[in-house]
Amino acid sequence: METFSSLTQNWIKGHPIWAAMILGSGAVFASEIIWSGIKYVRDKFRIAKNHVLAVLVFNEKSVICADKHKINRNYQCSNKYCKEKHLRILVNLIDRAEYSIDIAMYTVTIFAITDALKHAIARGLNVRLIYDKEMMVCSGSQIEILDKHGVQVRAPANTATALMHHKFCVLDSSSRIKELTGKQQTNNSRSILVSGSANWTQQAFSGNWENTVIYADKAVIACFQNEFDRIWKSLDNSYITS
Repeated sequence: METFSSLTQNWIKGHPIWAAMILGSGAVFASEIIWSGIKYVRDKFRIAKNHVLAVLVFNEKSVICADKHKINRNYQCSNKYCKEKHLRILVNLIDRAEYSIDIAMYTVTIFAITDALKHAIARGLNVRLIYDKEMMVCSGSQIEILDKHGVQVRAPANTATALMHHKFCVLDSSSRIKELTGKQQTNNSRSILVSGSANWTQQAFSGNWENTVIYADKAVIACFQNEFDRIWKSLDNSYITS
């Protein structure tokens, strides 16, 4: 009795053209599968790689170029730790937001960020800020000014035993866009998360060893947005300036 292998070989010998066509089609099909797998892995890696958009590090080198920036506002700085360049990145993110900005920040003292948030309010954005109550009267605090310019601000009523010590900002999250407009996030809007050790203060940007990371990962952004919303709702009956 002929085996399957010998039958196959005999068929191939008797039908060389058909055999070539079948083998060729199989090779093409296999190559398509392999290429699809390569593209999938490549694209997944590319997406994952792009989830972190920037890492801003502040240290003792962040202000070594400060005098040059004071003399020339357009100074092309090569210092990768430069406070001014880092600040410009954050301001640009605020300026590019289209719908909402939710900030949980121990305190805010940087005028450039205050101005950017004022402009966001003027553009019609919904801006919310959760901060630590004790920082309302700290030196240089911009909380009261932001409140007067339309930023919705809330803080825990009692911070004697615990601090509102978060330092993060969510811009144009999908859930907030849907909440505010009733529509899903558009292709032109990109959710951004800014988080790290640094407060938005002169001390953090100019005198401390700090970090700020900018993310575009939807899952991570959703976690931070959910926590912001949870805290915000919990403060309904707490200290509110507006």
